Amino acid sequence: MSEDSNFIPSFSNETLFSLMENYQGMPDAFQGFVDVQIKSLLSISKVHQSSVDDINKIAFHQQKVFSQIMEDTTTLANDMFKSADTQTALQVSAQSIEKSYESAMSNVNEVSELLRKSSAKTGSILRENAKQSMSELQNIQQKTSKASS
Repeated sequence: MSEDSNFIPSFSNETLFSLMENYQGMPDAFQGFVDVQIKSLLSISKVHQSSVDDINKIAFHQQKVFSQIMEDTTTLANDMFKSADTQTALQVSAQSIEKSYESAMSNVNEVSELLRKSSAKTGSILRENAKQSMSELQNIQQKTSKASS
């Protein structure tokens, strides 16, 4: 990571190279590095699964919304055909359009909230993993530096 990253604490390439240069005769340090990488992959897998779950929730929600729209449209059409009075039909239509608009805006807000929560959860998982990885790698570097001194 670059030193100007706001996402996680900086971890320079020099530190990584130093760790690898000092690896000779230090299998514990290398195993620690591998363990950190495995944890990172598991974290990425967790994020992926969480994202898939959230996408499924959103798709299910959208399917529910679409079904409701179709039901409302059918009801509106039936009400308009039942009414012999054009004025009454227009009032029913206007009320239904207003109700549909309010429902659509509510659904947009719900989907936005689902996306916001999904993004926050993903960011939290990745940030926590990055902090743990940096801490573990820095500990490995310190042990490697002490052992090579």
